Amino acid sequence: MKPFDKSYVFEKIKEYNNKIDKRKIGDYEIKSIDGLKGIVKGYLYEKNDDYNIEILELHGPQNVWMRLTPLEIQASYFAIKMAKGKVGVVGLGLGYVVEEMAKKD
Repeated sequence: MKPFDKSYVFEKIKEYNNKIDKRKIGDYEIKSIDGLKGIVKGYLYEKNDDYNIEILELHGPQNVWMRLTPLEIQASYFAIKMAKGKVGVVGLGLGYVVEEMAKKD
């Protein structure tokens, strides 16, 4: 199935990597890591895998708040696919930080 294909997950991670700038605002910063190795969590599974791709993370004052992983891509697939018309999205992930950064530009 499409959201569980590794190529689809890579495509979406690359898409978001191109849209989201690494920046810092106050105590929060968007950084990246050089991929995922070992046990990788997906939606309803974990497996030993290797994702050789830049992975964005939202860092707060003392921890990582969000990481763009296969789990995030797969878990949101069906909601995005079924969305129609005007859609509101609520959360405290990368989207909020990107919006705040855009206001400052």
